[in-house]
Amino acid sequence: MSDQLICGLDLSTSVAGYCRMNGDGEIESYDFYKFDKPSGYELIDLVEQWDEHVWPHIEDADVVVLEDSLKKYAGGFSSKATISKLLRFNGIIEYELQKRKGKDAIEKIHPSTAKKQALGKGRVPSDYESPYSTYKDSKAWAIDRIDEMYDSVEWEMTRSGNPRPGSDDAADALVLATSYVKSNED
Repeated sequence: MSDQLICGLDLSTSVAGYCRMNGDGEIESYDFYKFDKPSGYELIDLVEQWDEHVWPHIEDADVVVLEDSLKKYAGGFSSKATISKLLRFNGIIEYELQKRKGKDAIEKIHPSTAKKQALGKGRVPSDYESPYSTYKDSKAWAIDRIDEMYDSVEWEMTRSGNPRPGSDDAADALVLATSYVKSNED
């Protein structure tokens, strides 16, 4: 599996976090893209941005790992309209991935399963407190754990000492890819 290229893709209509990792779990790259959403935007506008700014980073992947989008927003605080738009966008991108890469190249995983496999726990420990003023515990914990696990990961910080907005999406992409690699170890 070491010669495989695994790409994690954390997708929303605001930001796409993505990473490239070999089958041994070594990170090649990670980043995020913040979608431009002008007034009156349509989903096709986001798909075109994804195609231009995210696809080039994952197009040569052997496997693309996605969150199970149906469960991603369950129980959250998003409105029905927002959830509907997110699910439609995720569906469009998953369709594009399957069309371009084939169905066998797409892996979907539940977020808590990915965190358990990659980070050792499916949920944030109850005694964990975010050291960052702009990230709640659940987002900060993934950033911190990825930072601890990989020497090559460095988060760009804001002037106030917080990871740059979007870092949590890149961390989530790394969690997805790491989870896939760990679940396929010999």
